[in-house]
Amino acid sequence: MEKKYYVYILANKSNMVLYIGVTNDLTQRITHKKKGFVANFVNQFGINRLIYAEKFDKKKYALQRANEICGWSRAKKDWLISEVNPCFNEIEPF
Repeated sequence: MEKKYYVYILANKSNMVLYIGVTNDLTQRITHKKKGFVANFVNQFGINRLIYAEKFDKKKYALQRANEICGWSRAKKDWLISEVNPCFNEIEPF
């Protein structure tokens, strides 16, 4: 069974701060962030709501996509999220 890789975007409660990451286990990563198992930027700003995710078959493509999104303006990131999640609601990992 091949691994899947995910690019994900987390937000804080007010959607003012976004965090973009890559993982091969989206459910576990979100669980760790919600439980505060990470002591960094994510905890400092209360970033624990999954609002966007994409799935990839290869790690290199997921990393390329994450880097691409990180380079975008906030407006373009908001547009990407709103295409699949117009209200920026929290979504379940897939």
